[in-house]
Amino acid sequence: MNTKTIQQQLQEIIQKLQKNIPNTTQAEQEAWWLLEKVTGLPKAIMITKGSLHLNVSQQKMLNNCIDQRVLEKKPLQYILGTVPFCGLTIDVLPPLLIPRPETEEWVTWLINKIHALPLEPIKILDLCTGTGCIGLALAANLTHAQVSATDNNPTAISCAQNNQMKNDIKNITFYIGDLFSALPPKFTCDLIVSNPPYLSIQEYANASEDVKNWEDISALVAPDNGLAFYKQILEKAPIFLSNSMLKKYNFPTLVFEIGPAQNHIEKIIAQHQITSFQVFHDMHKQRRWVALQI
Repeated sequence: MNTKTIQQQLQEIIQKLQKNIPNTTQAEQEAWWLLEKVTGLPKAIMITKGSLHLNVSQQKMLNNCIDQRVLEKKPLQYILGTVPFCGLTIDVLPPLLIPRPETEEWVTWLINKIHALPLEPIKILDLCTGTGCIGLALAANLTHAQVSATDNNPTAISCAQNNQMKNDIKNITFYIGDLFSALPPKFTCDLIVSNPPYLSIQEYANASEDVKNWEDISALVAPDNGLAFYKQILEKAPIFLSNSMLKKYNFPTLVFEIGPAQNHIEKIIAQHQITSFQVFHDMHKQRRWVALQI
């Protein structure tokens, strides 16, 4: 048995992680998450206990996790296998796009805005769903909604369906295919949401090794300087939103995530004769999502 105080265990892990993670606060947070994974104990319990006993198997698992993080630069979310998102536990596996806190921020914002509306059935479409985190969060928190979600990656859809079962969410259906082409005939909805690929090749070149070595480039990079998916969505969205019940509330019918470098998104929107929209900033004061009335 490897018995040490919790602070000794923590400091040893932090010291090893800082070879790859210079930020002490981040390294400490990751150290706690690794200890929670290895021991199966929440942080509060470990602090209360004061000391920590790792058996041979647990120590081997911990060392392996640290090696993956430091030597292979594997994202922590892939090591842990799950990501918390809007109250759900989302499984994530390489190379599927890892759900980010910035995405969780605007999804939470949207859920709160919909909760403020009169309660009536609402149909939501999630494009480029990936692990399903956005669509599942909306379905779980809006029980009066019927959510549909599409992605052209069969592995992503399989992961999303597994997350649906794991979180016991009934009111969502997943479809394999490119954007709107995956949907059944005569499909319509009240609201479209999306976190599409939006990095340019230049932005991707400057991304961290964690991202470039592990996450699927096709889930990150879009042609046309990162604007291709926005143009496709803006072109076809009006067809599917023509009878949106949200219009009577002067409520956004399309919400999508953008990157801080998407400085031309307003011009692209204007080209589609859309005048009612707003760009929002995230917790880091970066341009992060756009809400449009179509």
